Amino acid sequence: MIQMEVKCFILMCFGDTPEEKEFYSDTYEYLLRPIAIGLGYKETEIDRADISGKATASLAQNYLVKIATAELVIADLSNNSSSVYYELGVRHALVRKRTVILAPNTNENGEKFKVAFDVVNDHHIYRYNPDHQIAILKQESSRLIVSR
Repeated sequence: MIQMEVKCFILMCFGDTPEEKEFYSDTYEYLLRPIAIGLGYKETEIDRADISGKATASLAQNYLVKIATAELVIADLSNNSSSVYYELGVRHALVRKRTVILAPNTNENGEKFKVAFDVVNDHHIYRYNPDHQIAILKQESSRLIVSR
């Protein structure tokens, strides 16, 4: 099987509990992947970390290469995951352009979601309501249009 070049790499949390895993799977399926498709990327050009197997040094190296060489990186900060912040830092150190940062409007307590200060001050962050938008996108996924 020939592997296509990854042109869009998505940085995101995967969750620990079954509920969290389902939520982040839905976030990828109905929010992040459609954004990439709406921006013109083909299914075969979009990738994210694979959590099904055991983490190894070569696997981590592979992800770092994808983060550094992807045309576009979409980073979802919705869980304040240290791994996502680390990967975003790698991306910024190597490639300052073509990185989209997403963060929810509010946290689980209804307070404004706080993003690390060094990311807030240097970049435009697109805010969203994950529960609301994912529910809508699940219902309307076949008609989803994301503007460029």
